[in-house]
Amino acid sequence: DRRVQVPGSTLGRLLSTPYVRDRLGVELVDGKLRALAPEDEVEAALLHIVDDITDGPTKVSDVYYVEQRKAYVDALPAAVVPRQTHEPGKGVALGTDPPEPSKRQRRRPRAPKPRERLIPGDCVLEVSDARLHAIETELRHLSIETYTNAVSVLLRVFLELTADWYIEDRQLATQASRLGGRLNAVTDDLVNRQKLTGDEMKAARRAAQRGTFLAPSVTQMNRGLVT
Repeated sequence: DRRVQVPGSTLGRLLSTPYVRDRLGVELVDGKLRALAPEDEVEAALLHIVDDITDGPTKVSDVYYVEQRKAYVDALPAAVVPRQTHEPGKGVALGTDPPEPSKRQRRRPRAPKPRERLIPGDCVLEVSDARLHAIETELRHLSIETYTNAVSVLLRVFLELTADWYIEDRQLATQASRLGGRLNAVTDDLVNRQKLTGDEMKAARRAAQRGTFLAPSVTQMNRGLVT
């Protein structure tokens, strides 16, 4: 690695001199170099010096005194000297890390607004079955806060009837009586058809697990509500 071979004392003496830094298009802020010129030009200039003090004739004794350092950078080829494009104090941090934002630029992330309806207006669903379409329409209009229980039950019915419709339409071979099993069958088919992303598949699997509100069947749920 070339950085290991660089004589640190030689490079350090050069960069510790304000005149040299000015010629190389850099400034020193809190012990870190910042570019006052296009970063690629600054890197090319620094690389030229690294090559010179690593493999060339320049030694620490050649830049021991300030006047020697000034003479050294004054003798650099014109094509190597960067063109300064930033004012002092406004340098850009060298490297891949972006400049740190000022305190004024830092904003706390806004908390998302509570959803008023279960199905937001920008959610597009292609529901061809008339009954399912009617339930979808109700879910788009019912307030979650005002009709919490009704929306929960209606969503449960919507999912079960949708799963049944899909299984029949696709002629899937499944004997699952619970909604979770039928959702898994639908998920398997959608995954095989490459209609779900990995995250969408995981979400569908979690919804079908026992212990969620989707676990019981509609019949069992309705029986519980009646009794």
